[in-house]
Amino acid sequence: MNATNAKDYLPLVQALAEGKTIQKFSDGDGWEDVRSPSFESPAKLYRIKPEPSPESLYMANYLEEMANSIREMKVQPHDITNTVSASGCGTIYNVTFIYSVRA
Repeated sequence: MNATNAKDYLPLVQALAEGKTIQKFSDGDGWEDVRSPSFESPAKLYRIKPEPSPESLYMANYLEEMANSIREMKVQPHDITNTVSASGCGTIYNVTFIYSVRA
């Protein structure tokens, strides 16, 4: 960062001061959290970590409840199939639950 491009980093520095997480893009790994960003790379390689969307939070809770329900039923992995697909905040969920209830 220098005097010429400091304005490009301003939103990132402001977010960092507010306690938000900064991410840096890496060719092999995509967006990764950065604990102490040095802002030595071009500003376009940094971003403020997106907040999870309400839809992705809902789906995460739904999948957790479904998994807990299946564990409580003491099920075996066959017979009934239930596939759940949804997306939010850049995350795609495609989960298949295959189970049968023991009598």
